[in-house]
Parts: sequence; C-alpha cells; structure tokens
Amino acid sequence: MKRLTIFYLLISIFSCQEQANKSASLNTKSDVVEHNVKNKVVDNEQNDKILDSIRRLPEVVARESYLDSLTNHNGSIALLIVSRPTKSQPYYWIKVGYDNEIRFETYYNFYVYITGTEKFEIKYYDVIRGKAITLKEWRMRKK
Repeated sequence: MKRLTIFYLLISIFSCQEQANKSASLNTKSDVVEHNVKNKVVDNEQNDKILDSIRRLPEVVARESYLDSLTNHNGSIALLIVSRPTKSQPYYWIKVGYDNEIRFETYYNFYVYITGTEKFEIKYYDVIRGKAITLKEWRMRKK
C-alpha cells in the first residue's frame, strides 16, 4: 500500500511539473495565440454575415416556412458550413437543409465567393450538372 501511495505521489508531482512547463511555453507564444483568436473572431463575423445572407434568400425563406408548417412549428431550416476557402478552393460551401437526429437532409448547396472585404457572391451548386451557377440562372431554370 505504501508503494502505491508513493507511486501516485510521484505521478502527480511530475504531471504538475509538466503542466507548468506547458504554461511557460504558451506564455512565450502569447502573441501567436492572440493573433489566431483575432482571426477567429473576424472569421466568425464573416461566417455570420454569409449565413444570414443565405438565410434571407427567398427560396430558403419559403423552404423554412414549408418546413415549419410540415413539422407543426417544431422544425426549422439548418445551415451547415461544409468547407471554408482554401488555396485550391476559393469559396465557402454551405448546405441548407433539415437537421434531425437521424440525418441532415440537404435542400440546397451554395458556394459563397469572397469578392472584397465586405462583399461576396452567392452561387447555387447544381448537383445534376456538377457546377456552380448564378442565382439568377438558377431561378430562371426553376421556372
């Protein structure tokens, strides 16, 4: 029993020392961490603007109204950011659909291209044709 107690004591001392070393290394890199946090805040603001713009599209509003009536006011539309811009993919991929405990049911796929600091272009991704088209073109094809 004595050996077990000593063993636990040694482990706790070493783990505390290791934690202190990690804290010290984080403090020396605080400017990097702070920079990353600032970028996340900007990214979140941009995400909110993009998602809000998509939520206000007439097609999404109509689908949300339909879904609300279908689920007796218990369901709502869900927006999912599938991917963010990268060097090889210059757009956000946003899925609009119904999310329940079984699966995410996709209604629309949108690509959002950032065209300036406060501007972006929303395109509809046509899964049948396999390409992104403008909202105007999409709306004309639906008629």
